[in-house]
Amino acid sequence: MTQAAEARRFTMGIGQRYDSLYLRNGTVKVEGFETEFPDVPAQRDTQRQTEVRVADGQAYVPPRSMFTAMATQPIYDIGEQAFSTFLQAVDYGKDIVGLPVFPSRLFPHHEISVHARAGIAHPADLAGKRVAIPFFTHNHVVWLRGALQHQYAVPLDEVVWVEQGEEHFSEYRPPARFRVEKAPPGQSLVELLETGTVDAAVAVRGVRSDSLDVRPLFDDPYREIDDYVRTTPIFPINTVLTVPRDTLRKGAEFPRAVLDAFQRALRLYTNGVRDGGREDEHSGLFLRRLERETSARYPDYGFKANRANIQTMVDYCFEQSVIAKPLDPEAIFLLTDT
Repeated sequence: MTQAAEARRFTMGIGQRYDSLYLRNGTVKVEGFETEFPDVPAQRDTQRQTEVRVADGQAYVPPRSMFTAMATQPIYDIGEQAFSTFLQAVDYGKDIVGLPVFPSRLFPHHEISVHARAGIAHPADLAGKRVAIPFFTHNHVVWLRGALQHQYAVPLDEVVWVEQGEEHFSEYRPPARFRVEKAPPGQSLVELLETGTVDAAVAVRGVRSDSLDVRPLFDDPYREIDDYVRTTPIFPINTVLTVPRDTLRKGAEFPRAVLDAFQRALRLYTNGVRDGGREDEHSGLFLRRLERETSARYPDYGFKANRANIQTMVDYCFEQSVIAKPLDPEAIFLLTDT
């Protein structure tokens, strides 16, 4: 392979779901570049809900396994990672920058369940209770704590956060003002909740349990989401594409070509969801129901359409001491003209 051809050859680490499928299956190309999509490294699912999920009939390994690597020692030219993890990486001075492409979104309101005998009827009742989480800086958990604080005035430092897994950054320690414990070894989040070891638990896509002792905190999460969106008009970001600075030195035009490709893929995805050609489940919620019952609308890619969303997560991370200093969205993203 010639040096010129090698300079147009890139790897991209993305999940096999939502609009990313169109890039991975070749329907949408990154114009002008040869792009490879290595398999996502396998990793044990510490929530013990499922290791392999299915989207549109295709099995895939959840992309969390690439997040730590992309944040600490990048393994792809461009790679997907959890938004809070990206902000931590920037805060720690990693040589990485964001691309305004967000392959998955979430609302955390359906992801918290409680033990029926824990005395939790409303979010305010979480004060003093033990809540199992994957780990303190987990992206879904950061969004949930932000909603609990700003939407329901829950005093976050009065909740006992029980970590079941490990942080992406081993050097991170939650601040002393938060009450954080480690879960007993050998039990999943669901098992901790079912046995009453904890009073509540937070799980990606929601806690799945057949136990009569487990119920969602919110009977109708869509109603709570609508209330959140009316005061915080965003569709929270779950994952973001990130670019090591070495990639920019290798091919400065590649990130914009990736953004263009994802914009085409996003149109295929959202049109498919609306006309019924694509499954509308997204991070445990249903997009068509969200559009019917809430003010939430799935956003386009690009920096300007997502700046308020980025700023909200920066604020949540700083308030919760996930990052040590405020970050300027314009300073941590490429293509801020989009």
